[in-house]
Amino acid sequence: MHRKLNGFTDSNLVFLESKKRISSLNRRFAGVLIDMFYDHFLSKNWCKYSSMPLEEYADNFYNMLKRFSYCLPDKLIARMPLMIEENWLVSYRKIDGIKKSLDRISWRFSKSKHPLLNPADELVRNYESLELDFKTFFPYTIEYANKLKGIHVCY
Repeated sequence: MHRKLNGFTDSNLVFLESKKRISSLNRRFAGVLIDMFYDHFLSKNWCKYSSMPLEEYADNFYNMLKRFSYCLPDKLIARMPLMIEENWLVSYRKIDGIKKSLDRISWRFSKSKHPLLNPADELVRNYESLELDFKTFFPYTIEYANKLKGIHVCY
């Protein structure tokens, strides 16, 4: 399901428009950045999409990760303690939380020919437009995910 959702996202016209908002300095990583920025907007607006508080959802998610750690990729297992300790899902509500994650990603790319350059500035510079993009995009994502699960929701 995750792979199908990624494919849906990568080909969605609104997502593609969001990617165009990223400056040429970071365009190579526009998909990763928009994905992270959309995580911020989802966390920030969580109560519009779920009746379960984000904190409760995050705790359930982290517990599920622990319970099924035997079948997770090694990279995720290595990151889990920090993810849980810093409560990434909840921290994404704030720009500083996304900035921290972007800084970690930037550090990994820093030795490459194409490092990320001040990626959080991309969010701040395009904040209103990206949030509007997200609010347009996300209902389509919910609908697509529900179809994958065989659930039909009327709005």
